[in-house]
Amino acid sequence: MSRYAPILVIGLTAFALAEEPDRTGPARPEIDADIPVTDKPFRNDPRDFQFVVVSDRTGGHRPGVFGDATEKTNLLQPEFVITVGDMIEGYSHDRALIERQWDEFDALADRFEAPFFYVPGNHDYTNELMAEVWKQRYGRSYYHFLYHDVLFLCLNTEDGGLGKLADEQTAYAKDVLSRHADARWTFVFMHEPIWHEGYGQPHPDWAEIEAALGNRPFTVFAGHWHGYRRAVRNDRRYYILSVTGGGSRMRGEAFGEFDHVVWVTMKDQGPVIANLTLDGILPEDVLTSEQYNLAYGLSRAYSIACEPLRIDGPIPDAATLTMSVTNRSDLPLRVTGAFGPTNGVHVHPHAVDTTVSAGRSLTQPIELSHLQDHGIATIPTLTFRGFVEWRPDGSDAPLRLPVAVSTAVYRPATLEKLADDAPGIGGKLSESFSRLHTVDAATMHLVDPLGTWTGDGDCSYRFGVAYTDETLEIAIRVRDESLVLSPDRPPWEQDGIELRIDPRDDPDRSLNTSPHEQRGESFLFLAFSPAPDGGVTFFEPERVPSGVEVVWQPDAEGYAAHVRIPNRVLDAMRNGAGPWSAIRLNLAVDDVDDASDARSQLWWQPDWRTELHRPGSGTLIKP
Repeated sequence: MSRYAPILVIGLTAFALAEEPDRTGPARPEIDADIPVTDKPFRNDPRDFQFVVVSDRTGGHRPGVFGDATEKTNLLQPEFVITVGDMIEGYSHDRALIERQWDEFDALADRFEAPFFYVPGNHDYTNELMAEVWKQRYGRSYYHFLYHDVLFLCLNTEDGGLGKLADEQTAYAKDVLSRHADARWTFVFMHEPIWHEGYGQPHPDWAEIEAALGNRPFTVFAGHWHGYRRAVRNDRRYYILSVTGGGSRMRGEAFGEFDHVVWVTMKDQGPVIANLTLDGILPEDVLTSEQYNLAYGLSRAYSIACEPLRIDGPIPDAATLTMSVTNRSDLPLRVTGAFGPTNGVHVHPHAVDTTVSAGRSLTQPIELSHLQDHGIATIPTLTFRGFVEWRPDGSDAPLRLPVAVSTAVYRPATLEKLADDAPGIGGKLSESFSRLHTVDAATMHLVDPLGTWTGDGDCSYRFGVAYTDETLEIAIRVRDESLVLSPDRPPWEQDGIELRIDPRDDPDRSLNTSPHEQRGESFLFLAFSPAPDGGVTFFEPERVPSGVEVVWQPDAEGYAAHVRIPNRVLDAMRNGAGPWSAIRLNLAVDDVDDASDARSQLWWQPDWRTELHRPGSGTLIKP
């Protein structure tokens, strides 16, 4: 029998018993007039009642998911709905944009047929302006109410700064708990899980409230991490919810990554909790902290790579790549999957099903043919999609994770060596570089979530890369009809430039997906914007290696930038492998056209961090 069967039985029993509730009139919770809640009627008034918790909608929201959740929640007919925050994308100083985003969300919230309680997250309550807008629209940002002798305490984890409670709020929460010490149950809702050891243990802003909760029965809900897990502290249950439409890799139960709402049935003996994914039902212990730690550990204990094919001369009709699988765990690892689509390139074997013993590695030749039917630009990125799985001791089912591994055929470009008498940094680009590569609508890879880029007349650029015996030189010429600078923001929130450079040897260089936490280790990351005083503003200036220089030159059509990187900086990233002879480079021009937060990213090559990543793209070699 499925392990979900008990949850289904409980649900069916609850509906059967609710056919003829004993009503003496509508039950109203004790709610002050300025608490932020919509004005829908409360449906039922037995002591056993049901409500729904929804989680992060934003942080890279996927359109339509939250709306789907409202329709499915309405089918369940809960007493009310409450969120754990992150309802809008926010993170803005543009009042008009903030108001538009809240108007959009309010229309979604109004689709719930039950009352909806607002609780702020970091995307909703980012700065003083957003706090002001919240107060004007919704009133309190932290509050409490009673429903059938159950206390609901809703906190704002952002009013003392991101992930912090202001002293006034902590005092308020302690007072509420003191005055309602006899509540038959207490629920605490917040956005950031500030009880977690990731915030310090115990987090000082939570420790006082947790002490005030004392020995009463209580349950805590939070969101923010976009991944589900349940923990037990002092015999009380703490839940970090997944998402309801927010950004997610959607890797499934093993990582707690799914779209869901939480169905809570309050009974005399305590709450019964079920996770209702938008395509099924999951039990409240779908993922414990221990299970998550196991899955996380195993996910970092293997690697799959398929080395790309570098072509320096004519395209061969056939070639062989190597897929390598390394299993660093103490359990056997099974790999299954297939390549596709291949756009006419023949791949053999097309499908893979193999098992790698604990602590071992294996290689699998992958033969390609019919390459001459294509040019370099039309040979597709080949992606192996499938699963890796382990069977932990005592487990009834394997732990299964999806994988996607891309490889490609690429041709490197040759770097130009500058003459010894070339102009120094800041010299005229036409004198420093004999050729500049044009990046325009026909060749760029646009990341434009808000639809702000209107074409080459709006923004385009040219760049060149060269080297000397001492330095790597990069010149970038940007045409931009409107230069918007905001020195207190990162470069991608104003007009700016981002560079990623990997000087290591293949296959590491070609397969690099530039995870942010590896900046400065597996690749050099530089992000900068022109500063109003004529200099440049770096993102994370403390991480900019010594000797790196950047100058910019404004003109009537936009601006130019010249970047100089000492070879010793790149050599140091090669882990003792000697001087660099090739690099892999990608750059983006960030384009902002007005004071709003609407922006575009114009990439030379597909962003290494995305599924469009083309291994080997942007490789440049010394002659």
